[in-house]
Amino acid sequence: ENDTLLYASASRGFKGGAYDNRPLATGELPIGPEFLTAYEVGFKSTLADNRLQLNGAAFLYNWEDLQLFDIIPGTGGNIPALLNVPKTDLIGFELDAKWALTDNWYLQGGVGYVSTEVKDTTGLPALSNVAVGNEISNTPDLTANLLARYTRELGAGEISVSGSWRYASEYFYTFAQNTARDTSPSQNYINADVTYSFGGDRQHSIRVFGDNLTE
Repeated sequence: ENDTLLYASASRGFKGGAYDNRPLATGELPIGPEFLTAYEVGFKSTLADNRLQLNGAAFLYNWEDLQLFDIIPGTGGNIPALLNVPKTDLIGFELDAKWALTDNWYLQGGVGYVSTEVKDTTGLPALSNVAVGNEISNTPDLTANLLARYTRELGAGEISVSGSWRYASEYFYTFAQNTARDTSPSQNYINADVTYSFGGDRQHSIRVFGDNLTE
């Protein structure tokens, strides 16, 4: 049996204002609230006799007064500041799949892409690093993940062996965005896991795992 749901949504929300209470912070006044208008279209589907789930979405976010940190040069050195960025846009897509390939094999994966851009800097401090065309900090353009798991009965219990991979492309730590110091390189994470479950309700387990094996 195959089922597919198509959807579209538009929503608007906000996050309240805040004080920057750090000792070296530049602002004595609170920053204002941020507002997000979000548009999304996508699908959710069940295929291959309910063994495969495939979902996808494309989205556009318009952010007003996004609350983000910046580093502002001062007489005593660089000073952290919490700012309202007047206008920022994000556009991207996500695609993910879950597949029970057989009774023993399970696969799961996903990929996402997002493009971010500052559109307006009106009213920001003159020494702020935020500029029109900047990317949002701590936001990789491309992310991906993959997991494979094999499960079978073993003795009086069940053994499960899995491996996973996660990727994030390079991104900027700060709004300066002009030196290697401001940039996080692309990252790959590989994890592995072996679990043996036993007991009448499989309520006991022994697990051996390794996280971030390549680093």
